[in-house]
Amino acid sequence: MKKKILTAVVLTAVLSLSACGGKQTSNSSANNANNANSTNSANAQSSSQAQSTSENNSSSVLQSSVESPANNGSTVNVSEFKYKNDDGGIEITDSTNTDENVIIPSEIDGKTVVSISNANGTSKALFPNAKKITLPETLTEIDDYAFANCAALTEINIPSRVDDIGDCAFKGCKSLTEIVIPPSVEDIGDYAFEGCTNLSAVTFSNGTKELGKGAFGGCTSLLNINLPDTLKELEQDTFDKNTAFTVTYKGISYTPDNISELYEKLR
Repeated sequence: MKKKILTAVVLTAVLSLSACGGKQTSNSSANNANNANSTNSANAQSSSQAQSTSENNSSSVLQSSVESPANNGSTVNVSEFKYKNDDGGIEITDSTNTDENVIIPSEIDGKTVVSISNANGTSKALFPNAKKITLPETLTEIDDYAFANCAALTEINIPSRVDDIGDCAFKGCKSLTEIVIPPSVEDIGDYAFEGCTNLSAVTFSNGTKELGKGAFGGCTSLLNINLPDTLKELEQDTFDKNTAFTVTYKGISYTPDNISELYEKLR
């Protein structure tokens, strides 16, 4: 009888201990599950924040590649331009712009626009429909073919920092009637204004040193031109195919009959 009672007591104690152990295990599992859920929630929140940051950065990059301030404070769509980006700044080389009023931006991708050229040469006008082109004051060079064959162009400014107008830069701009050359421009390249048949007024300031071959060839409306005293070199046939004109240099006038004397003097 005593043996049965003792066995019952031991069995009860064992069952009691087993029950505590089971409860502890259950609590531990619950705690682990809660911790796991907390960790997953934190990871999800971190991932969401990272994705949000990534989207904001992407939006910023897209915005800078699409819009850029122009020299007059307006905004232009720079996705219309192809360009080279180097240490010296941005050189625009091509465009899909077909507007009549074109504004060249002063910066693209946070870098200054310093030059404009035309990678297509004379085969494709950079701005085929442009009647007015506004250039930024940051520009230092109008490179080869930049505005060649912009046949509708009637108005364009040459910024005060431009020091070079490249070969054929305005060739075939048949609607252009006047151009002002600022004192910063030292060189005007070969055939720069060739075939500008309605060009009737060219205004120089002292500063220009060289006029290239055929620079004003075929400018049949250009009847009078006053060359700057700073001019040091005048290529043969600068005024080739001009039917009648008077060129004045340092107070002396030259016509097609004796222009060769001026070429000789400044070659």
